[in-house]
Parts: sequence; structure tokens; C-alpha cells
Amino acid sequence: AGAVRPRHVSRASSPPLDCGEALLAAALAPALGRAASDTLVDGTAAVRVAGEWQKLARGRRVEIDGVDKFGLYTGVQCEWLEAARDAEPLVVTRVRSYSTPVAGDFAAGHVVVAETSFPRGIADTGGQPTVDSASTVASAFPSLHLGAASAEDVGYAQYAGTFLIRSTAGCATGTLKNFSSFVNGIDGGPFSLFSQTAGDGAAFVSPASSFMAAASDIDGEHLRMGMLGSIAEIPPGFSLSFSVASHAEGINAALREWGELLRAAYGKVQRGFGPAADVPTRYLGFNTDHGAYYYYNPDFDGDYGQTLRAVKEYADEQGIPYKWALLDSWFYPKDEHMGVTRWTSNGTGHFGPDGDAAIAQLSKSTNWPWVAHNRFWSPNATYAKQNGGKYDFIIDTNGTGYQSWPMGWPDSQQFWDDLLANAKHWGVTTYEQDWLYNELHGVKELLTSATRPRQWLMQMGEGAQKSGMTVQYCMPVPRFALQSLEIAAVAQIRVSDDYVPNSGETTQWRIGDSNMFAGALGLAPFKDSFWTTSLQPGSSVKNNTEPAPALQALVSTLSAGLVTPSDGVGHSNAGLIRRSCNADGLLLKPDRPAASLDVTFRARAFFSSSALGTVPAGAQLWAARSSPTAAQGAAPTRLSCADVHVHVFAGDLPDGLDALPLGDVLQAAGAAACAAPKKGRTMVPYWIPADAPSRDVAHLKLGGRVDAGSSAAAVAIPAAFYPAYALLHLAPLRASGWALLGELGKWVPVASQRFAAVEDGDGASGQQAAALTAELRGAPGEEVEVAFLSPEGKVVTDKVTIGKDGTALARARAAEA
Repeated sequence: AGAVRPRHVSRASSPPLDCGEALLAAALAPALGRAASDTLVDGTAAVRVAGEWQKLARGRRVEIDGVDKFGLYTGVQCEWLEAARDAEPLVVTRVRSYSTPVAGDFAAGHVVVAETSFPRGIADTGGQPTVDSASTVASAFPSLHLGAASAEDVGYAQYAGTFLIRSTAGCATGTLKNFSSFVNGIDGGPFSLFSQTAGDGAAFVSPASSFMAAASDIDGEHLRMGMLGSIAEIPPGFSLSFSVASHAEGINAALREWGELLRAAYGKVQRGFGPAADVPTRYLGFNTDHGAYYYYNPDFDGDYGQTLRAVKEYADEQGIPYKWALLDSWFYPKDEHMGVTRWTSNGTGHFGPDGDAAIAQLSKSTNWPWVAHNRFWSPNATYAKQNGGKYDFIIDTNGTGYQSWPMGWPDSQQFWDDLLANAKHWGVTTYEQDWLYNELHGVKELLTSATRPRQWLMQMGEGAQKSGMTVQYCMPVPRFALQSLEIAAVAQIRVSDDYVPNSGETTQWRIGDSNMFAGALGLAPFKDSFWTTSLQPGSSVKNNTEPAPALQALVSTLSAGLVTPSDGVGHSNAGLIRRSCNADGLLLKPDRPAASLDVTFRARAFFSSSALGTVPAGAQLWAARSSPTAAQGAAPTRLSCADVHVHVFAGDLPDGLDALPLGDVLQAAGAAACAAPKKGRTMVPYWIPADAPSRDVAHLKLGGRVDAGSSAAAVAIPAAFYPAYALLHLAPLRASGWALLGELGKWVPVASQRFAAVEDGDGASGQQAAALTAELRGAPGEEVEVAFLSPEGKVVTDKVTIGKDGTALARARAAEA
């Protein structure tokens, strides 16, 4: 943090002055209106000591200004005393309002950070390793008045629970008067606040530091933000903070720009997608996780080495370009409670007698790096000094109020350095840490410490960084995603529960909400695996079937993250798999993860409101964008509306929509600027029905042209109820009157991984023999058919072959129109 400069000091005996309420209310005003925000904010600090809430007296108040990692600010600092005559405060609060944030498209004063520090620390908060204690907070600043009359007009959407969205249920939603779904404490997370009026702004409220220690709860009268209630001791000098970031363009914009700000503040490189992404994020992979054909179900009498070689051979025969594979928990030994005793295949027989050496050789022969799964550590882990190993471990044999089974926890940087360096030798490129929330819940020292959960994750990340690996988080609650801001190696995160075909769970694919959060943090979302055919006899799930292979493949691609079929040999739909990638396995996907439209959050929060229009509360409506760009797989640094292609997904929409506002779609896709009257382009909707026998021009449907710059612009969305879906694309008309429709056989017809540039005219020669020219890239020898739309509404195609240099030109010739 930068220097804090006092500007004006007031004593406790001075007339009442706020401790940041006005700044917080001003930040909330773009989302809720000034009248509502003024009545909601409470700037009184409180803290729990020895299990009892203390009424603190306000001491000195100081106006401050300065610069810190979030930007240039002015603000207010208040001291809070246990007794009015105390010389040293128990708590100090600071509210900083940023006139010039370091990143994010925010107006002055629309970003505020509220910090609480504990100069003396608190030796005993009364925190316990129990469910009740971890579902509360041990300090409070700031808070929101839930008794305010305006509370019923304020909606919320909270990231919470496992996989960020309560497994598969989506964000917790409601109003500040009807908050029964709000998740308190350790499993809760950041939340959006918004009114029920479409087109209004929104605020995103989140921890901004000490992510593993910060929490929020609702005690019936207040929504409190502070220290996690199970933390037993607060060290002297410890601090935590919460940010409020408001944006006039709505829920998606506030979340997206908040992510830009936080990543800039913490120096987190956006590794989840774009050219800096790792191999698993950029290329097609094969999965052996829960629900996969080969999950604890190998062929060849239990030999996974031969099984994976057979998968590789079959994939090559079918033209399925897998470039890596995920090794799940079957490859290492576990104790009776399923805790890991040794993270190695040595001695298991899964890869024959050579164990890890055989895995290394298999990686070389297949040219597949591995994503390697791990879970919680057994108290019998051989690495622990208590068991004859050489590393410091904390062993919890009693469990906690959450979980009764024993666990171990490594308390050593050297352990992570050595573990992951060794794994690098057998071909691991990504370390997957699963069972995250179980570990946090299940180890007393993690549940009750203000610092150890962060230390655990930082050590893991540093070990991965030293070995040149990335890290994937699995079974996270939101605080893990937030903590990744400080850990450069964390690049991927699971955003849905485990995929199990026909397990009775038909909502595992609903990742629009969690995509948004992961994308804002620069993480690659991972939906988990999927089958590409409905019936696969002999699988790990016996006679189960997959009702919607195409839906699963589409959603995985729209995540802009990892795409991993998990079929058995002889059971893949190669054509369906290739809709997601080029001939070399490079994924063809949106520039950013597809995001739920704002209207869907309002529909869920204000369920009975007449403001909903025709959007049902359960509808899945997402949007994403892509643009041709010279940097493969990277979103353009400057948005050009002439090149913005938009993709709209619909699911669980039984009746369809006659007029979905285009402005809502563009806003969710991160292209709101293209709805401005002077920047708006005419756009052409087009789609191929989900039940079409093939994705080619013969089945292409065209909608009426839409003026994106008109406030009345809207698109029709056909009915789509599970297992059906709808996928609509919008292409901009160019100056020539032509439009690029792209590669119709792919889920994302115009992907930046495929299209480098589009120009009116011939492009290469400058002549007008072609009306429109697209520069393509791909695998040498790959055939690509590109569709164009003429000014007269005729579709023409050009089939080209990618040259030895990995490029080709596709042209729309006016004479053919």
C-alpha cells in the first residue's frame, strides 16, 4: 500500500462525521440510486472477542489521500476503541474512494475499498472449527441495513458453494428483503447488487485482500462483511478489505471491470485464455475423471498404460486430435478414508512395474503432457516426518465439525518444490488440486487460522511456478478463486460439478454464471468431461446414457476453457468433437467465456416482478464474442465493432423469445460499445437448428438484419429445452455490404484462433476481384470451407486448403453472388 496522508483530524467529541458511509453510498448509487444507497450503508465497526460482540467507541477520524495498488484515492480513516478512554485502538477502518483506478472502465468514485485492520490483534475471537462458527463473521465493517425500506428493491446474485455456483444451482439470488438463499461464511462469496429495472447499473461487492480470511454473513438485520467466524486468533497488524465496484452498464460490466481492476492490482497475468494460455487450455484433451468411460475402469486387465495407448491409436484413426490427457485419482494409492498416502503410481501396477517411469515414457510416445489429479492428504502420508518422511506436515486425526475423517496437510515449501519437480519428470504440465473445500473444512488449523490457508495455496503455487507448471483448482468455493489473484501459476478452475452421464443430474452444463466469475479473474473455466455418444457399453457408469452429447460439447467450447471428451475406444463421435477444434487440436472458441445475460439474474432475484417480461426465471441465456485478430487466440486490445461476432446460447427455454434486446446480448458479450448509436453496426442473425443432420450451408437459417445502434434492436431466440439447445450467431455487415459468416461446421464460426484478419476487397492484391477476403490459419493441409453473405442476401462459400506456412486466404467473389 502507498502512503496514507492525513488531511483533517476530528476527535471523538467532535460533531458526528461518517466513517466512509458517504463514499460507500456514492459507489453504490450507480447501481441502486442515491436514495436507496444512502439508507443501506452502515459504517459502524464491530468485532467479536472471546465469543462476545464488543460495542466499540469511535475515536479519532482522519481524512486521508494517497495512492496504492488500486489507484489514486481520497478517503476516511476511523479508530475504534474498546472503551472511550483507551489510548490505542482495537480496530482501525479506512474507506478509500478511487478517482483514478489502475484498471477497469470506472467513473471516479465508483470504486471504493473498505479496509479493517487490527493493530493489536485479538488473541481469542471465540472462533471454533465448527459449521456454526464458520458460517458467521468475527468482525463487521462495512455492513448493509436489511431493514431499510429500499432493501426489497435491491436484488443480489452471490457466488457461493462448491464450483462457485452451489454445485449446479447457479448463483444464489434474491433481494435484500428475501435473502434466504444467501450463503454465509466460509462457503459464501462475492455478490452483485442491482435494481429490477433492465438497463440500470450494478455493483460488485467482493473481498479485496486476505481472501482466505474474509467472509460475509446475514444476521437478520445486517449483511456484514468481515473476518471469517471460525478464525480463532487475529494476528497483530492483520488487515482485510472489501471492494465495491459499480458500473452503469450493468451486472456483467461491473463484474468484468472489477476483474480487470483486481488483476491489475495483484499483477495477475490473464493465463486462462489467449496466447499466454497453457496446452490444456488451448488444445483438445482426453479425460479419465469421474463419469469418464475409463474412470477406475481400464481395459487390458487394469493396465492404464495400454488403455491410454489404445485411446491414442483410436483417436488417430478417427482424426480426433487429442493433445493431452487428464490422469485422475485412480493412479495413486489412498488410505481407507480415500486420503492420498503417496502421489505416485509406483507400486500400484496401473502402469506396470515401472510406475512413474512408464508414465514418463507414455507421455513421450504419445506426445501427451498430463494434467495430474490430486486430492487431500492422508494422515499416513509417507512424506510426513510423523511417518518417517522428511517434510513438515500437520496431522489432524480428529477432523472438524464439518468432517470427521482424518487428514494431513503439508506445511513446507520444500515439499511442494520437490513434489512438483518430480512430477515434471513424468510429463505433468498442470497440477490439479481437487477436494479443495474438503481440505479447508476438514483441517482444524486451516479452519481456525487467519494466515495458514493462504500460506498453503501460495506454497503450492510457488512450487508449480518453479517447475514451469500451471495449477487447476477443483471443488473450489469462491475464496479459492479470489486467492488465485496472488498466485501466477493458477490458470484453470472447475466451474461445474462432476459430469456423470444420466446420473439424474441434468443441470451440470449450466455454467453461464460461473464462467463469468472465472473469466473476470483470468482463469480458464472447465466444465469437466463429456461423452460424445449416448450409449457406451462397458463404461465406468455401466448402463447409463448421455441424452445430450451435442449440448455438452457446445457448452464446453463456449466456456473458452478446457474441452475434454471422455469416451471409450470405439464410442466417439469424431465429427462432433471436431466442431470444437481445428485439425491440429487447437480449440476454436470465444475470446472470453460465455456469460449469463443480466436479465437472467433479474429474473431469478425478482421472481414475481412484472418487470421480467417474457424471460423465465430458469432460462439459460448466455452470450460471448469473438473477433479475427493477428494474435492467435487473443481478444483484440481495441474493440472494432466491424469485426465483433456475437454468439448467443439458450437452454431451458421452453417457449422461446420473440424479442431479446440486442443491447443485453452485446453487454453480456463484452461488446456494449457496439450498441452505441454512432458505433452500432447492422448485424445479421444466423443459425443452424440443433436438430439439423449436419452443420453446413444447406441447413443455415438467416434472420432479419438488426441495427445494433438502435435501442429497439432485438433478436428472436427459438425454444430450447433440455436436451435441446439453441445457438444463434450475429455477424456484422461490413462497409462493402458483405458479411463473414465463417466456418459453419464449428460451434464458433468466426474464432480468433482461425481467422487472422478480414478485409473488404481482395486483401492480398488490393484488387476488387473479391468483395471480401478472410485470412485463415490452421494445420497445413487442413481443408476449411468459409461462408459469406452477399448484400443481396445470398450465401456463397469458398473452400480452401491451409498451406505449408499454416495460412490461407478465403474470398467472397461478387460474381458468385
